Amino acid sequence: MLKIEVDGRPVEVAHGATVMDAADQHELLFSVRREGLYFAGLGFAGKAATGLGVMVAGAALDMIHFPRSLGPAAGAPLAEGLQFRLVAIWGPVPAIIAIISLAVLASYGITRAQHDKIAAALRR
Repeated sequence: MLKIEVDGRPVEVAHGATVMDAADQHELLFSVRREGLYFAGLGFAGKAATGLGVMVAGAALDMIHFPRSLGPAAGAPLAEGLQFRLVAIWGPVPAIIAIISLAVLASYGITRAQHDKIAAALRR
């Protein structure tokens, strides 16, 4: 994902750019501008993803029987079996989620050439 920095903080660009491309395509197809709706959907999706991520993380910790008493203890020793289970969910689970995300993103169909055609049609 393309990132730039503003005031020393990273700012993600790709999400907003793809949403604007989709809003442009919507305007071309339906002759009405709805970028607010698209950005509202992007904001909702971000919040939903955060909530879902926290839920999945909590469920995964429950599945491996991670002791609740160790949550606030930084640097607490972990049993070897618990360490293995923790690493097993820490690596493959996010990798599987990332692969699913890539499969979903592969359906994004606005290429640079198609975007140029959309922008030219909207300028007319």
